[in-house]
Amino acid sequence: MAISNKVCVYYCVVLMLVLCQRSCEGADSKQDPKKPISTRQEKKTEPQKETAAGGGEDSVITLLSRNQFEQLAMAGKHMIVQFGSPNCQKCKEFQKEYEKLSHILIGEGIGIYRVDDATLTRQYGVPRLPTLIYFRSEGLPVMYFGELDGYAIAQWVDSNTNQITVNLFDDTFEHLTQASTGATTGNWMVNFCKKDVPACFALSASWEGAAARLQGRANFAYVDPTKNELLKRRFKIGDSLPVIMLFRQGKQYIYELPAKDPASLAVFAETGYQHAKGSPVSLQASPFDTLVERLAHNLKEFTSDKDMGTLYICFGAMFVIVVMVIALVVECCYVTCGSSKTTSKEKKSK
Repeated sequence: MAISNKVCVYYCVVLMLVLCQRSCEGADSKQDPKKPISTRQEKKTEPQKETAAGGGEDSVITLLSRNQFEQLAMAGKHMIVQFGSPNCQKCKEFQKEYEKLSHILIGEGIGIYRVDDATLTRQYGVPRLPTLIYFRSEGLPVMYFGELDGYAIAQWVDSNTNQITVNLFDDTFEHLTQASTGATTGNWMVNFCKKDVPACFALSASWEGAAARLQGRANFAYVDPTKNELLKRRFKIGDSLPVIMLFRQGKQYIYELPAKDPASLAVFAETGYQHAKGSPVSLQASPFDTLVERLAHNLKEFTSDKDMGTLYICFGAMFVIVVMVIALVVECCYVTCGSSKTTSKEKKSK
């Protein structure tokens, strides 16, 4: 009995130890709802926003690569682009105002972007940093010229949604400008250019900016000399483009300054022309002058690939035609004079 009692006690002690161990393990396995499952903290990754120069993590300005910008420009995206540089201190100082502009224009459907590409800066003729260019959904881009203030820029955008410059042609130039009669329609700044010439393309945004600045005070226009031969010959426009001329009160002034920013163009149109040499506006060619020029041009092209015998024959034929025309004119004059004399004699006899 003594042994059996000891065995029972032994088993009881072992059972109690097992129960205590299981209870401890159960307590450890219970989770505190206030503590994480694992002591390892996982960091959530958020998409990185593109920031403008000097902008913080909450900047709303999107930085475009050259390819992204070109895709948006080709698609005719309605947008405002700040041309800057990572090392531009003024760009950093302008950042808050640019972000203010983006908040003002929320809901207008206008993208607010920034580029830091030297190639694009040269391509669009950017004179200084930062510079804003407004790419309109229709019409040429226009360069901002004014105070770097968010509210001022927003007002400027509202008033320059549509392009105000015009294209002039051989048959519309004189009618619209009235250049040779004193320009009663106002002063005209005319840009003789061709769009696919890099220098002409670089001038377009500045030209539009100057036109916006002087809206209602001066007219800005384009002439493609490659498609308007009469104007090209009239104003002696060569192959070096662009050529800028101001027509004011019967005189023409050539813009020869190296600066092509909106401010310089606007100043020249208003007062700067006084420091340039003016000359009377070249007269429009008469139909006879145009005919002679065309004949001379055609003759020059014809003689370029003909032998001397053929040329002599052509010159002889032209000489005969000229003599016949002169004889016909003389005969007409003789007949007219003879009839007038006969009429006067009849009157005297009566």
